[in-house]
Amino acid sequence: MTKMMTNVKNKLRYKIKEYLFCELPDNKEAIIKRCTLIEMLSIQFDFLPETKYIFLKDRIIYKQKYIEKIPINRLSPIENEFHIKEFACNLDKLSKTNFVHGDINLSNVIFNGSRFNLIDFEPALFQIKNGKTILKSGVNIRSTNDKLSKKITNETDKIGFYFFIKKIYFDLNKSYDKFEYNDTYLLDNEQSILKKNYLEISKIFFK
Repeated sequence: MTKMMTNVKNKLRYKIKEYLFCELPDNKEAIIKRCTLIEMLSIQFDFLPETKYIFLKDRIIYKQKYIEKIPINRLSPIENEFHIKEFACNLDKLSKTNFVHGDINLSNVIFNGSRFNLIDFEPALFQIKNGKTILKSGVNIRSTNDKLSKKITNETDKIGFYFFIKKIYFDLNKSYDKFEYNDTYLLDNEQSILKKNYLEISKIFFK
């Protein structure tokens, strides 16, 4: 097998990204600690793809095992509810490790035919782009507390999960004219939602 063919095969098997240390405001020790934790968790939890970080002098190479995406519209409503609740239970177990993903959304949750998988683990939740420090989490799916404190915590993961389920529920039931992140129920009940675990949050939509 030629070197070119090997590289193509490798890219098909892994999602690869590069991060410059100078664009990650966290100190190097904290970044390495987070990446080491992610590698360990990806071995411990089946719903996390195998993830590796290669540390070079000035950058990090991020390798995440590729997961083929299966459209969830092939699932029946009962199957969808089962897999969502299973995903919620997995997130509850993951949250006990104090790990924060920071950007749970439809793009970062992949159904592979047997379960929902959480992907895309940033080596740092803060990054520098065009000279400005930004939060990797989308502005619309952060908790109010995290917006005010300019942090990303487990609260933001719960809000992201809430909207992840809402979008799926919206698609299944066609119950809204337009899906929006401006959610009246969330605004009125955010603190109550944040006190729930992930499985309890899923039951807001799926009893």
